[in-house]
Amino acid sequence: MTFITLLVAFGSGAALMSFEILGSRILAPHFGSSTTVWACLIGVFLTALSLGNIAGGRVADWRPSPGLLALIVLAAGATSAIIPLISDPICARIVERRFGYRLDPLLASASLFFLPTLFLGAVTPFVIRILLSSVERSGLTSGGIYALSTAGSILGTFVTAFYLIQTFGVRSILLLWSVFLLILGVIFLVVPGCKGARAKRTLVVAPLVFISFLVVPRSAQSVIVYRRDTLYHHMMVEDSGGLRTLRFDAAVQSTMSLANPLEGALEYTDYFHVPFVFNQNIRNVLFIGLGGGSGPKRFLYDYTDVRVDVVEIDPVVVAVAEQFFFVRKDPRSNISVEDGRVFLSRSNQQYDLIVVDAYLSSAYGPYIPFHLATQEFFKKARDRLTVSGVLVYNVIGTLTGPESMSVRSIYRTMVTVFPSLYMFPAETSRNVVIVATKPKITLTPEQIYQAGNRLFLERRVRIPAFLRRLTRCIAWAPPLLDVPVLTDNFAPIEKLQSGGIAVQQAEKENKGGQEQPVATGEAGTKESRETPREVGAPKVPEQSDASSAAPVTKKPDNSAGRAQGTRTETR
Repeated sequence: MTFITLLVAFGSGAALMSFEILGSRILAPHFGSSTTVWACLIGVFLTALSLGNIAGGRVADWRPSPGLLALIVLAAGATSAIIPLISDPICARIVERRFGYRLDPLLASASLFFLPTLFLGAVTPFVIRILLSSVERSGLTSGGIYALSTAGSILGTFVTAFYLIQTFGVRSILLLWSVFLLILGVIFLVVPGCKGARAKRTLVVAPLVFISFLVVPRSAQSVIVYRRDTLYHHMMVEDSGGLRTLRFDAAVQSTMSLANPLEGALEYTDYFHVPFVFNQNIRNVLFIGLGGGSGPKRFLYDYTDVRVDVVEIDPVVVAVAEQFFFVRKDPRSNISVEDGRVFLSRSNQQYDLIVVDAYLSSAYGPYIPFHLATQEFFKKARDRLTVSGVLVYNVIGTLTGPESMSVRSIYRTMVTVFPSLYMFPAETSRNVVIVATKPKITLTPEQIYQAGNRLFLERRVRIPAFLRRLTRCIAWAPPLLDVPVLTDNFAPIEKLQSGGIAVQQAEKENKGGQEQPVATGEAGTKESRETPREVGAPKVPEQSDASSAAPVTKKPDNSAGRAQGTRTETR
């Protein structure tokens, strides 16, 4: 009896921490994986755990019955078993209602995980009360059982993070733990007098039942060619209408034409070629963030004298890019699996161009890893640039209105490090590509267009819509006084990004709940057939130098400063 009672304490601790890690994977597609979401999830678990400890202790003092403990374990298993069935409807409903970017993940966390955690929290004090033989040994008994429960939590954490999520789907793992708890509860309820030998046999039966749940074949969806949970994303590759799409959680990361792997990329990736206007001797390029590899793949094809290094934090992304998006091994390219900032710190390589495109998205807007948006990060990037080096930075937002705060804050941060900045807002999405040069360069939009036109005529840049992209250039600083400089010490990314939530919802409601379609590539469009022109773009008034950090009197045209689509796109 003692053995299986201790097993209950160990198993409940393991399930508890596994649920917390799985909770982040369930919430991420709907609310992102920012610090705010993690805070809500951890807060709900701690609250439910504390209340469970109190309730379990009181019930145990009232009736220290093994049968009652079995019912608590069964309740934990039953309430966790329904999570896979209700998680998507509940989260979707909360996203639809939009109570606020803090309250929404809090409500979702509580709705899904409060009850299972409450019951699991009641297990340990109940076990202590059952096994407590004398007051003189109460300290040793309670300490040992809490240590055993904590050991289970450690095992549950490592097994879930290092193996289960890498191998099975989130729903299967939740069912695994639910069945585990139900089996323990049933054995404890039906065979209260079982001895050690019978209890040990349960350790053989339980894993076999778990495996049977995990290996049950799941029905395939015709358009989904790949789906997997990794340490960082819920990843999906989807084929539709001749286009292959890579999604991380709720965000479109990359698109590719199935007919031609070099076509069909998202519009904003065209702006990665703008740096050739500022530095025509680009030879070494670094991409921070791989996704489907649209940028690196095109650079290797168009520029035979360019070497491309890529750093990507998720090894599964690399494997998916190679298997499904025609990212091939090339003697002129190297892909490193590492955090982008850590790579810059460890590398001594100098680059002519660094492209930063490492973002996630959720229903509540973009999630920018804060350590890739601070002044300290930009200084590291600047130090890895050659004398004439250029940095390209993809930001998700707009140049005006509430959604501009993150863009303007990152601009203000970059302008403290780089002397010249130019912005290129995409036409079909809320992407703003910022181009920063290490040397001071003062060019007007018209001069940038003329230089790009010469490159296009000479076939040195072959992006079909290159000239059209250059017409989006904004060479003046946006208003900066109301946004902070981001540092490692102070980087309120979530707060800055939350400013556009209400605007996005209002736009969606004004359109009757329908999002405006987003152009996902250039193939077959009018602009993809654009031909070289020997004349300049329409005259653009000359503006103040981009290195100025203070607001200027001249404002960007609203049509240029506001992206027309409503979907966030990355990589």
